Amino acid sequence: MEWRPIETAPRDGTVILLYDNVPVVGQWVRHRAYAHCWAWMMKPLPKADLLIALEPTHWMPLPTAPEPSPIKPARMPRY
Repeated sequence: MEWRPIETAPRDGTVILLYDNVPVVGQWVRHRAYAHCWAWMMKPLPKADLLIALEPTHWMPLPTAPEPSPIKPARMPRY
């Protein structure tokens, strides 16, 4: 995947990889503190948000998650 100009990024709330001097997972949000902005956001508590506004220059879709590997039973060492 290649980095794309931020002007082409989806603004529908899709979670994407943003570049703002470092890669950051974020999305376009509407928030009471900001009209609209690119942000990294999490909800640590049911009634509280943590939002960090970003000024990214580029974006790319998130890669597909890997398939989960089967859980193997732990082996006990022999003494």
